Amino acid sequence: MTNPPTSLFSMIPTVLVLLLALGFTYEADARTGRHARRASLAGPTSTTNVEDSLLSRSLHRSPDRRATSGWEYVGCVTDGGSRALTDYSGTDSSNTPDNCIATCASKGFIYAGVEYGNQCYCGNTLSNGQGVTAKESDCSSACTGNKSVKCGGAYRLSLYRKSDALTMSPMGCYADGGTRLMTGASTSSGSLSLFSCATFCSQKGFSYFGAEAGYQCFCSASAPPSAKQIADSSCGTQCASGDGTICGGNYALSVYSISGSSSSAPSSTSSSASATKSTSTSTSKSSSASSTTASPSSTPTAIGCFSDSSSNRLLTGPSRNDDSNTNARCSAWCASQGYDLSGTEYAKQCFCGSTYSTSRAIADSSCSYDCSGSSSDTCGGYNAISLYCSKPVSSSPTTSCNAACTSQVGVASVPSSGRKNLWAHHMVGNTYSYTAATWSDDISQAAAAGFDGFALNHGSSDWQFDRMADAYNVASAQGSFKLFLSIDVTAIGCTQTSDAQRFASIVLRYANSSAQATYNSKVLVSTFAGDACTFGQGSAQAGWTYLRQLIKAGGKDIYLIPAIFVDPSRFSSMTWFDGLLNWDSAWPTGSSGGQPLTTASDTTWMNALGTRSYMPSISPLFFTYYGPNSYNKDWIYRSDDWLLARRFEQLIAMRTQIDMAEMVTWNDYGESHYVGPIRADQPNSQGWVNGYPHTAWLPLINFYAQAFRTGSYPSISSDSMWLWSRPHPKAANPTAPTLSRPNYWDTTEDNLYAIVLLSSAATVTINSGANTGTWNLQAGVNKLSLASAPGAIGGKIVRSGKQVKSLDSTGQFTYTNTPQDYS
Repeated sequence: MTNPPTSLFSMIPTVLVLLLALGFTYEADARTGRHARRASLAGPTSTTNVEDSLLSRSLHRSPDRRATSGWEYVGCVTDGGSRALTDYSGTDSSNTPDNCIATCASKGFIYAGVEYGNQCYCGNTLSNGQGVTAKESDCSSACTGNKSVKCGGAYRLSLYRKSDALTMSPMGCYADGGTRLMTGASTSSGSLSLFSCATFCSQKGFSYFGAEAGYQCFCSASAPPSAKQIADSSCGTQCASGDGTICGGNYALSVYSISGSSSSAPSSTSSSASATKSTSTSTSKSSSASSTTASPSSTPTAIGCFSDSSSNRLLTGPSRNDDSNTNARCSAWCASQGYDLSGTEYAKQCFCGSTYSTSRAIADSSCSYDCSGSSSDTCGGYNAISLYCSKPVSSSPTTSCNAACTSQVGVASVPSSGRKNLWAHHMVGNTYSYTAATWSDDISQAAAAGFDGFALNHGSSDWQFDRMADAYNVASAQGSFKLFLSIDVTAIGCTQTSDAQRFASIVLRYANSSAQATYNSKVLVSTFAGDACTFGQGSAQAGWTYLRQLIKAGGKDIYLIPAIFVDPSRFSSMTWFDGLLNWDSAWPTGSSGGQPLTTASDTTWMNALGTRSYMPSISPLFFTYYGPNSYNKDWIYRSDDWLLARRFEQLIAMRTQIDMAEMVTWNDYGESHYVGPIRADQPNSQGWVNGYPHTAWLPLINFYAQAFRTGSYPSISSDSMWLWSRPHPKAANPTAPTLSRPNYWDTTEDNLYAIVLLSSAATVTINSGANTGTWNLQAGVNKLSLASAPGAIGGKIVRSGKQVKSLDSTGQFTYTNTPQDYS
């Protein structure tokens, strides 16, 4: 483990801005982290997908290809093992185009396809690269319900479509930029298709749309100027839906004109769904708001957008269709049925339930349909449900549901179970120049931020023991701040008997200090790694047993809670520890980390540990940029989705199951997750640390720390705002990069994030460059996001027509599309 950096700065006393030194960002669906697939095509494809080009010409009809009134025959198109129409399929001994169309129409789909005589398929878009025009003679199988009519063939669909469905006419590839070419509505999605973009823009009343970078959708009332048209080869990025079609390129728009009705065409993408839609306006290309604020009992609390399907319902209680559906109306009906959870879907559907699965959370942008009862409210989407809870808790500064909802991220119910401890991981290896005064400043700032103490991560250098002695002396004089050792066995060694003797002497050196942290009346000790430590005894079990004996011989016993990196299935056979620190639980990690952080890892570890202690970790971010000639660590973990607040809310919800948690870290500069001040001793991380202070996190940490430690949120007596952003896009091409793009860059997003604590209702505006979003928000904790754009970032809080807080990063921070490096 090396030492990482990060930075924050305070612009005005109670409005703070956090600027993360993560060299780039990447846009993806916020809730699911489903990042846009950016695979470029080598060149124009020679095949034609019906949605791309058939829609731009007249749809032909054939005498033996009859269609139900309101539907028309598209043609014979390709299909395969990965189907063209994926939303519904069935076989029917009475299959005909009319019967299949009736089935698809009843389910709300705009495409119907018959195949191989007895098969019927439905959908709203053509997927998997299928739907390419084929010879009519390929569709020659007689329908099982009428031998005189043809029903496709072997991997060939006789395809039909609603007559009033959208028609898209391609106009070419157009140059875009920081000043957007298409300035109407906009959205982004990790499942964007041309058709879903067309549907979104049509529903918003626009006649033109453009798809960009695979996952972005822009609308316009007028055609773009011809002077902006560029070579088609500039638009070579596949649509995020994976259907094989092209959705623009890097600042390049695939532009289409649209005609027809979208009334029956469910869209899988759109702008964010949230409880604040009715009171928010936005001029950004994409924005979302998540609010956990206290509200009147008639207003349900938004939990988020979740996947749903007819075969696997998220909410399994009563349901109904309602032509006057709104989220409040649905919530009230569910409450009358005895259910606190409600969900709206597909504009007019209302579902009720008592429990739900947090693992099915998806992007807010997937819940985008206007409610059937109010165009200013959002009621789910296609196979996407907007989830709400009906019971706010007025005594908390954030809205909470009852017990059925308390496990959900973002719901700030505070289970009561005594006081908890919050530690901060402190890298002693970054303290070479520390004096007692430096330690005093660190301890004072950490205590003010709600930390109970430091876990002192150290190696084998003699000077580090001198620094720890200073830390213990200062903490003892301070009185209440505690310390414990986190021995980095990757640096100190643990294979020889002499290592055990040294380890024991280190523990005993500080064990009698009044600043020593204890648990269950034992000296609290942690490690970084340790499952391979044998201390010369032949096995880890024997080695740690031997070490404990040495420490007991010195008159002390330890409570050992190391951070090890093994499969939890092995825990039951490893009896040498008293509990474990789950170091990697703080972030969605690796290539599979493209989704918001969940508590799945926590649950797995707690189940595997049984009655032994579990200590989760918490962190604001992770970015490291070392080359092979150094630490050879070059990656980023997804740090979006209001990660710090999200993780705190998770830990608060599980506080009955844990007694302590650890912040990773106070001063690990090399991995960028520091929350303390930037000091002089850095592990060659200045390139992505200097100029990026992170101490502005500390007041927000204190807010959540009080809830975690005491079981009660503090009151919000004044307004505060935190903004944080990466300095450039994830897919940026630096002018002088030190290394290639860090690993896992494509799991992140290009967003500006905000958390706003309001003492009373107010209007809040945030901006990233020219992108601006405005929300009318209630008192409490509010979470906002906005797509990043070149320029400064800023925000303001307005109440009763008067601006009460504002910030502007001009001269201090600028988001740019052309950075010098990824750092």
